[in-house]
Amino acid sequence: MGFGERGHCPTNLFGGVRCCFGRHVIAESPLSALEPRTGFDPKRTPGARHATDHAMPERPTTPAPDSIVDWSVEPDAEQFRNASALLSSDVPLAIRLLEGLAQRGSVRSMIQLGWEYSFGRQLGRDYSEAEAWFRRSIEYGAPDGSYYLGLLLWKIGIFPEALNQFEDGVKREYTPSMTRLGLMYYFGEGVDRNYGTARQYWERASNLGHVYARGHLGSLFIQGKCGAPLIPRGIALLVSVMPRAWRVIVRNRESDLLRR
Repeated sequence: MGFGERGHCPTNLFGGVRCCFGRHVIAESPLSALEPRTGFDPKRTPGARHATDHAMPERPTTPAPDSIVDWSVEPDAEQFRNASALLSSDVPLAIRLLEGLAQRGSVRSMIQLGWEYSFGRQLGRDYSEAEAWFRRSIEYGAPDGSYYLGLLLWKIGIFPEALNQFEDGVKREYTPSMTRLGLMYYFGEGVDRNYGTARQYWERASNLGHVYARGHLGSLFIQGKCGAPLIPRGIALLVSVMPRAWRVIVRNRESDLLRR
């Protein structure tokens, strides 16, 4: 399945559960296709943030939707879908069409282009070009643009900026951003390692229906990182992951609640 109209790659339902048991397992994600950025600029990577500097926003009380994308604002949603489909057969034409749509203000095309230049398999990797497209999508109001920019910055090792982008997604109540922030606090990427803060983000995202956040949270509890009394709860959470995932898949197999 390509990026398509929902803008994300295939998911491994057990990836979120396994991710917490070892950092290397994250490599199973499609993001692992990225190579480390060459010409890395250390000036863009200041010292790690202290976990105590971070204040958690209040939790929302309404369930998260399957998608935060508003297709009604796209200049030509059908042409975008057609252009995305062409990426598997005629890449030059697809890119021309997407660039044309982006010039007309299509934020989905901007994100698609950013994805292709960073995570896609059809174009040569150009992280600067990818970053430019993701930032442009944010300027044009893409509600998930900061999430994709955060993924790119995370993968190329610019952790403080990645944290900022994911935090912007949290302000929009975007559960994939909450889940990614939890991972960064769990591993101490760009911030002091803090299992308590990771737990807060994963609990928040899980309560809003995010499948991988539920798996991460269960793994965290089973490891005893939050105290032995929570190990049974961790087991219960992991047991509930697949039924929850199946319900989401039946409803919308490309739901944001399945996005890693």
